[in-house]
Amino acid sequence: MILLVCGSPRPQGQTSQALRLLEARFQQSGHLTQRVCVGTFDLPIYGLGNGGAAGVRAWRQAVDSASALAIGSPEYHGSFSAGLKNLLDHLDSALVAGKPAALVAASGSPRGGMATLAAMRHVLRSLHVPAIVEQLAVCPQDRDASSGRWSNELLMQADCVAAGLLRQAGHA
Repeated sequence: MILLVCGSPRPQGQTSQALRLLEARFQQSGHLTQRVCVGTFDLPIYGLGNGGAAGVRAWRQAVDSASALAIGSPEYHGSFSAGLKNLLDHLDSALVAGKPAALVAASGSPRGGMATLAAMRHVLRSLHVPAIVEQLAVCPQDRDASSGRWSNELLMQADCVAAGLLRQAGHA
């Protein structure tokens, strides 16, 4: 199972839409997926007591059940969302070490997203999660405003990211 983790609180935001695009690629290849967002679990801020313990268990179980991860976040001030960081803080390397991850960043401009991808890569490295080389950075210019269709270039990049994650996870 491939777990798609959305670091955006907006279900119709760019991050969610980009992860849905990848999810469709995984499903077309016959793979099971599960999508979760920062608001899916009732998680306390990491380190502030054990409130929300059921949510922490559910989050950790979802990650434990996954063979691979696709993690996305909007770009907030040059990094990824605090909600995603809180999700990741509730994990430990014993749970996720060796599970490959594809990374997705959404920003407001064509030049954005790179710092977010780098920051996610850095945190995942500390958890011993191998982030694949292929990555996806999306912005509003990647979609046609009237039809909502992704550009052909972005669709090809999404195909590369999906194939890279499946290959790394041994699902290719």
